[in-house]
Amino acid sequence: TTMLESESSTGLVRVLIWEGASEMVRPHAPLTFPDGSKDAVNALRPLVGYGPEAMWVAFNPFYPPGLAQVEARNASPDRSHNETWDSLVITGLIGFVAYLTVFISVFYLALRWLGLLVNRRDSLLFGALLLISSVAAVTVFYFYDDGWRFFGVALPAGLILGLGIYVTLSAFIHNDLGWDRSDLPRQLLIITILATITAHFIEIHFGIAIAATRSYFWIQTALLVVIGTRWAIPTAYTIFQEEEEETASLRATIINR
Repeated sequence: TTMLESESSTGLVRVLIWEGASEMVRPHAPLTFPDGSKDAVNALRPLVGYGPEAMWVAFNPFYPPGLAQVEARNASPDRSHNETWDSLVITGLIGFVAYLTVFISVFYLALRWLGLLVNRRDSLLFGALLLISSVAAVTVFYFYDDGWRFFGVALPAGLILGLGIYVTLSAFIHNDLGWDRSDLPRQLLIITILATITAHFIEIHFGIAIAATRSYFWIQTALLVVIGTRWAIPTAYTIFQEEEEETASLRATIINR
């Protein structure tokens, strides 16, 4: 209920950290190390970032004064509580593109394996909806806040909006979609994994992706690939097996009689 609150409590802390992160990833004067030397690769920081576990030591020059009023003054953020800003800070533009590619690929392939994304027209519609909704969300948030600090929320919100619109439209585009009964376990498992990864994608843009949640994500992504490509086939539901066994038993009884 307070996830989108940005004027008090932890919501304000997040917004202020995002403000500092938005300045970190833009071109700026080289950081000065304790020995007085300058950051020799400062020009590459927007592309490659500052590296893992480095935000808390590089954030000080970009620390928003207002953050000291809502958080301990001797605390330096080590995460942005937003995966988009974290990927830009830690891995730069290159890592940011890789992170987006992974999630969009998961969404794309899951829909393809579900039969909701079949041909080139579907692919173009899928890409166009994600692009248009993302640009629209980023633009709205930019003019709403007169800055880039909400970019980390606007972009994923636009992607999820585009995904939702495509899934809705695909129900009408492919209204003749039919699944074999024997393939239902596979299809339902793909839907479950897609829903879980989508929820994870939303969650990491308001919190921190920790080792456990990242492990779950990669394990489920691997399972999605294995099931989607039919490298492994889920067994039929027990109720189906029982019905088939009863049918076979009844057939055998009739034949014997």
